[in-house]
Amino acid sequence: LKSQRTLSRVELKRLCEIFTRMFADPHSKRVFSMFLETLVDFIIIHKDDLQDWLFVLLTQLLKKMGADLLGSVQAKVQKALDVTRDSFPFDQQFNILMRFIVDQTQTPNLKVKVAILKYIESLARQMDPTDFVNSSETRLAVSRIITWTTEPKSSDVRKAAQIVLISLFELNTPEFTMLLGALPKTFQDGATKLLHNHLKNSSNTGVGSPSNTIGRTPSRHPSSRTSPLTSPTNCSHGGLSPSMLDYDTENLNSEEIYSSLRGVTEAIEKFSFRSQ
Repeated sequence: LKSQRTLSRVELKRLCEIFTRMFADPHSKRVFSMFLETLVDFIIIHKDDLQDWLFVLLTQLLKKMGADLLGSVQAKVQKALDVTRDSFPFDQQFNILMRFIVDQTQTPNLKVKVAILKYIESLARQMDPTDFVNSSETRLAVSRIITWTTEPKSSDVRKAAQIVLISLFELNTPEFTMLLGALPKTFQDGATKLLHNHLKNSSNTGVGSPSNTIGRTPSRHPSSRTSPLTSPTNCSHGGLSPSMLDYDTENLNSEEIYSSLRGVTEAIEKFSFRSQ
């Protein structure tokens, strides 16, 4: 790997099989640390050929965040996650996470739930609005995330789940609003109340200020924000949506901001009403 020699498909497949076993087998701290360092090099060099292995890679790393690891080892797992996030298409990662969340064979502990949610949040800050697709799998995953906002055993899970819902709402407001409208009323009520409170708090504290926006990393994809889903009229909610970064929010007065917030609130209520 250090010599950056190109590996054949057979060699790549063999390495992926070995690394998959390395995730599952017990190892000493030193061996597992060396594995994680090697894994990072492997991802950086061969990322274009590893998309078929991405599901295993991403889910196994997230599971490791729920294990009892020394701080130094956990930091290396986190670095591998950061490199993974920056190395593969955001929409593919997002779809994998949605599939992982709804997989009935998975029983993530509280630490893993927090790791999944924080990864989705950081991913959402870099995704384009079009990366968020209102599929049946996404709807099921979002409904599960809504239930995690009431997790009785962990305030960290509750907070992380709330932040994810807000992040996805801000990523693509029209699409997320439509998604909510397709959910059972119980789930709608939980999410809508959270989003209403978020919009209200943002309005009261001055949505145009940087301290009240979730920091978004500029997308590495070509950004043409002219589609109906991301136009100012269809995707504005007080300067918090990604598309609003393209506009001068300082020129919006408080009445315009409030009107924008009210429009989104009415849209949520309209979708909720239609689905009943």
